[in-house]
Amino acid sequence: MLMHPTQKTARVISSVMYLIEEGGRAVRQSIISVSLFILLLTAFLAISLPSPSCAVEFETIRDNLNNMTSVAWDDYSKSLKGQRVDWTGWISDVKKQWFGGYKILIDMDPPGSLSVQDVYIEDLPKSLAAQFRKDQNVRFSGKIKSVMKVLGSCAVTLEDVKNVRNVEKNIRIATLDKKVKGIPVAKVADNLRIYKQLLRLNPENPKYKKKVAFYQAKVDEQKRKAQEAKLARQSESSSIKKPSAKGCVKISDLNTQYTSLGYRVMGRLTNTCDENLDYVAYTITAYDKDGKIIDVLSDYHPCSDGDYGLDAGNSCTFKSMTIDGLHKYDIEISKARYR
Repeated sequence: MLMHPTQKTARVISSVMYLIEEGGRAVRQSIISVSLFILLLTAFLAISLPSPSCAVEFETIRDNLNNMTSVAWDDYSKSLKGQRVDWTGWISDVKKQWFGGYKILIDMDPPGSLSVQDVYIEDLPKSLAAQFRKDQNVRFSGKIKSVMKVLGSCAVTLEDVKNVRNVEKNIRIATLDKKVKGIPVAKVADNLRIYKQLLRLNPENPKYKKKVAFYQAKVDEQKRKAQEAKLARQSESSSIKKPSAKGCVKISDLNTQYTSLGYRVMGRLTNTCDENLDYVAYTITAYDKDGKIIDVLSDYHPCSDGDYGLDAGNSCTFKSMTIDGLHKYDIEISKARYR
C-alpha cells in the first residue's frame, strides 16, 4: 500500500522518538547504577579508613612500630606529621637546649616501669619548664612534628603545644571544688581554708580571689566581735569584782599610850565594805630611835569580845601589847576574810 509522503515522515519521526525514549531510559538506569556504586564505595572507605579528625593514641603508634615492616613504618610515620594529639604522661626530665629554651622529656609509661622518654616538647620558656618535677603526671596537647624509631622504641616530637597541665593539680582542684560546695556559707573559717588552698593551686582564678576576700572579711569580722565581747565581759567582771577583804578595813585614830612597861599603839578599825568580815588581823613593826626594828607584833582578834569578825559598816578600837623602846612604828592589816 502506498503511503502519502506526509504519513511516511510522521512514522519515521515516531520511530525515532521511541528509540530516543528507550535509550534515555537505559542511560538513566546506568547513571543510577554508577551513583549507587559511588555511594557504596564512599561508605566502605569511611568505615575502613581512619578518620583524620580522630586523634591518634600513642599506644597505637607504638604498636604499629612493633608490628609494621620498615617500609610500612616509614610511610605510616610520615602520615602522622601534622596530626594534633592530646596525651597524658609522666615527666622524665627537663633540659636546657643548646640554642636556647628548654625541652620537656615525657615518658608515656608510669614511674617504676623499665622505659625511657617517648615524647619531646621543645622550645619552652624557663618559667614554664621550671614548674615541673620528675615523675609528675601531666596532660599535654600539640601537633606531631616528627616520629622516629630510636633503639627499638619511638620518639615523638611535638610542636605548637597549646598547654601542659598538671594532672595531679587538676584532680586536687576538682576535689576541693566539690568539697567546698558542700560547706554551708555560715562556716566561714572552713570555706576560707579551702578557698585559700584553691587559690594557691590556681593563683590567677578570679573566683577564688573573690571568695578568699569575702570569707577573710567574714572571719575578721567574727574575730573583731569576739574580741569586743571578751573586753565587755572583762569590763563587766572588773566593775562588779569584789574588793579584797584586807582592802575593806580602814585604820584610823592612831596614837600611843605610855605605861611603865613601854608604849602601846591604839586606834580604830572600820569595815568600809558592804559585807561582813569574820576575821581581821593587823601587824605593827616597831623601830627604835636609830630606825632599827626592835619588835613585830600581830594581833589576830583586835576587835573581839569573843568574835573575831567585823560587820559591814561597823568599827572597833584596838590596843596593842606594850613595846619597850618604841620610837616610831608602821601598822598594816595583815589578814582579813569575808564571812
